[in-house]
Amino acid sequence: MKQVLAWCITAALVTGAYAQSKPIVHMEAAPLRTTVGPGGTHTVAVRFTIPKHWHIYWQDAGEAGSPTELEIKAPPKAKIGPVRYSRPKQIQDPAGVVIGYEDVAVLMFDVTLDPSIAADRWVDLAIEGRWLVCKKVCYMDSKPLHLRLRVDNTTPQVGVGQAWVDAVSMPRTLPGSIVQRPGVVELRPGITPTAPSFIAAHVPGVALQPARFAAHEGQFAARIAYRLSSRDAMGHRPRLQGLLMQGDAATDPCWWVDVRLPSPVETDSVGTTKDALEGAKP
Repeated sequence: MKQVLAWCITAALVTGAYAQSKPIVHMEAAPLRTTVGPGGTHTVAVRFTIPKHWHIYWQDAGEAGSPTELEIKAPPKAKIGPVRYSRPKQIQDPAGVVIGYEDVAVLMFDVTLDPSIAADRWVDLAIEGRWLVCKKVCYMDSKPLHLRLRVDNTTPQVGVGQAWVDAVSMPRTLPGSIVQRPGVVELRPGITPTAPSFIAAHVPGVALQPARFAAHEGQFAARIAYRLSSRDAMGHRPRLQGLLMQGDAATDPCWWVDVRLPSPVETDSVGTTKDALEGAKP
């Protein structure tokens, strides 16, 4: 529904008084290390440079918009991992509050190589990026890239992609534990973020209330109330997903949260679970 709304807004504005030249979003890709050996893992960064006053979108666009996406094609002996998104921000848009990026965005993914790939070889990737870039109008755009990854047993050097990653905040794994009660998840990371906030990622059938931050037994806790609807789940297993963030700057720390929730037919459990938080992934 949000993407349909975005397309309606786009069609109305582009043909109206605000129509203007299409902005150019520059997309480029590079590995974090120059080489890896057979059976190793290359990490690839994809950087989007966005024209001033324009924005593109996070993996969940918010009230309107369309996610920035990557389609990656690789040889059979190269396994592509999930795409990870750098820290976004909330942006005031004519359609409402959206979640996205201004100036720059970085997406990352891993390429795990089969041990049977011989050294002194190249692995070729085809990467296509798709995004919606908006200001008062929106334009859908895409770009194909070809990237060659070196397979070599020599000592790797720092690749171009490392500098792109260092300039943003990539989600970390949230430490600590959680407590689940009927309709509520409480995050207890064992750290105290400064000026904390939480951006939820949409999961069908899961409606989240704004996070509430408080101290529990002298330690920071984030409480997030939720409501489940099996009718709206569209076959998805219920999960609470989103970003716990510190501060306002694009380089401030953030942590990916992924908590499995009891399905509407399960009996809610009460207790502390230390392994219910999963790693930083989309």
